[in-house]
Amino acid sequence: MRPFHLEILSPDRAFYVGDCLSLILPLDDGLMGIMAHHCPMKVFLQGGELSYTLPDETVVRCAVTGGMVDVKETGVQILCETVLLPEEIDEYFEQQELENARKAMKAEQGVKEYKMLQYQLQKATVNLRVKRNSQ
Repeated sequence: MRPFHLEILSPDRAFYVGDCLSLILPLDDGLMGIMAHHCPMKVFLQGGELSYTLPDETVVRCAVTGGMVDVKETGVQILCETVLLPEEIDEYFEQQELENARKAMKAEQGVKEYKMLQYQLQKATVNLRVKRNSQ
């Protein structure tokens, strides 16, 4: 397999900048794989587990929340809201976030508050899934 350049960026850090052999992205309608010389495109990144294979064939898995993916001939750039390795995820904290969001969603609130709770619920669920799948 041929390597290609990958950049995974979030507002607080450059998570990964380097080469990789393959990339698997969570999208709205499922997972999408990308390898070198993929056709150029722009897609919306859904919250979920993102994985990429380094040139030494090490697979790196991480939890991401929404963002954009820009596939170009020169490589792939991912701009996401958050990105965490499994070891960076605090399982107890995420479980509390999940429970708090579920409880709050049962109460009456406006559309904006409900959407924020849905985001909190999705983020905690993704982080827990990635953390537990890595153990």
